[in-house]
Amino acid sequence: MKILFIIPSLANGGQEKAGMILCNYLMHHHSVTVLCLEPASENDYDYLCKIIRVTVPLKKSLAGKILVGYKRVAKVGQIKKEINPDVSIAFGDTSIILNHFSGGKEKKFSSLRHSFKNEQLSVTLVEKLRDRICRYAFLKSDMIVPVSNQINNELKSLFNIDNKLFVTNGFDIDKIKEKAMLPIDESLLPFFNNKVLAHLGRFDTTKCHFDLVKFFILTKEKLPGVKLILLGGIDSSRAENTRIYEFCINYLKKNNCKIIQHGKQYTANEVSVADVLIMGHQMNPFQYLSKADLFVFPSSLEGFPNALMEAMVCGLPVISSDCPTGPKEILIDNETGEQFGYLLPVFNHVFNIEDNDINENHNLWAETICNLLTDENLVKKFSIQSFKRAQQYSVDFVCKKWLQILTAATARHTAIAGCVYCLESFF
Repeated sequence: MKILFIIPSLANGGQEKAGMILCNYLMHHHSVTVLCLEPASENDYDYLCKIIRVTVPLKKSLAGKILVGYKRVAKVGQIKKEINPDVSIAFGDTSIILNHFSGGKEKKFSSLRHSFKNEQLSVTLVEKLRDRICRYAFLKSDMIVPVSNQINNELKSLFNIDNKLFVTNGFDIDKIKEKAMLPIDESLLPFFNNKVLAHLGRFDTTKCHFDLVKFFILTKEKLPGVKLILLGGIDSSRAENTRIYEFCINYLKKNNCKIIQHGKQYTANEVSVADVLIMGHQMNPFQYLSKADLFVFPSSLEGFPNALMEAMVCGLPVISSDCPTGPKEILIDNETGEQFGYLLPVFNHVFNIEDNDINENHNLWAETICNLLTDENLVKKFSIQSFKRAQQYSVDFVCKKWLQILTAATARHTAIAGCVYCLESFF
């Protein structure tokens, strides 16, 4: 089977990492070609299959963006004629739009990667127009494969689509554990002598760092000596994200926190007395995560939260917001009710640089953190639960679902109905 995998970028994000894992798995069974929209980068994940890059310089004006879109569609259409794929898999909104309008006779798969509530973040005319076009495109696809079952619930409520299929991201558990065992700079080790909260995620309005620093200060008041490590860079696609970063720095300093920022000089004494370690983007965040005591994840919106699952692979107890979509599916077994971590109310993702107020939600997070960290039995229990759950999201377990879906879609017409029926029952 010839598969064309379409994704905007191969670097940095969770979507890109999930794409790499899937493509590298599928290439052992089928012919896979990856089509992306950006030039090669030193931060590209290790995609092992053939890569074709469609690079068209971006424009700022609406007319310019339309022209860029037209050129991309034309190039993708030409590539499809040359490759003649049996199926195309589009990861994310931009890819779904390109996949639909570039035509082709292949079976088209739309992998929905986020909650439809993400559209609340669309402010400009271009963003709102993109959302509408994406909706049109994925509704025309041959098969919709969301990254979480909660997105299927949204499909039902918004479009009356009774979709049963979904495939989460897969994780190379052995590789993550191997990377987690690697040592960190010895000069940073004193930082981990006390209880350490960890967070992994870029500075972005949906990650709610501006709420995280508030409940961290409350936690510190209740549990002196607790520390915080932040892993992740600044999403430069929105100027607001830089302001969020600056707000967090200023808020921590106003509350007498000593901060070490990645890339700046520090002494051994500064490390030993630091309250917060801001490490920026790390190619291997797992060596830091594994040395922390608890993972906190206050996001207001997700698709499938890679960072949450990666922390669980590292054996960290986790506390997450009950945001759309993903965390609830991960932390609560829908059939048995088994609990694998803590779910707490979601924060409002709207950032206000003047907002220094503390609310009940911040207090609840701080109280839950303190209750967990002061109970060694609970810490041990949920550390075990985290890793137990993570094993159900291994590469083999997840990617085999994609194989089954692809096999069903490319079978004879009479076989498709039976295979899809079986798949729907399976999921």
